[in-house]
Order: sequence, then C-alpha cells, then structure tokens
Amino acid sequence: MRDVELEAYWSDIRAMMETDGWRRHCEELTTQATIINSVEATQSADDMWIRKGQLSVIATILNLEATVNAGEEAYQAELQGEDD
Repeated sequence: MRDVELEAYWSDIRAMMETDGWRRHCEELTTQATIINSVEATQSADDMWIRKGQLSVIATILNLEATVNAGEEAYQAELQGEDD
C-alpha cells in the first residue's frame, strides 16, 4: 500500500538537497568536521566527547542522501513485493 505522506517527505528532502544552499551547507560541514576532528585542538576528555557528538551529528546530515536512497529502495522493494 502506497504511503503518500512518506513519498511527499522524500520528495521534499530531495528538493532541499538539490538547492545551492544545501550544497554549501554540506561543504561547510565537511570543512568543520576536519577542524573538529583535530586531536591537537582537543583540550580535555570532556572536549573529546563533545567533539565526538558534533562529528556524529555532522555525519548524520552528510549521509542524509544515502539514508533517503536506502529508505526509498526498501519502500519500492516492499511495494513490488505486494504487487507480486
């Protein structure tokens, strides 16, 4: 059974990722990830954990396209399974 709301969500996400603003944002996050991932700039164990969390959030954002692709592929496979 088609999920119209889920399909609209993916469409909106794809439209967002096609903008110049999204590409610039991802470029900035990639640059920041390099800076945040610096051992030299880490001043304490607490700072290391904060940086780890920041890198995790950045990775989630930068991997959004792959996540959406995987979700769409699974959804399409499920739909095809229903048609068979």
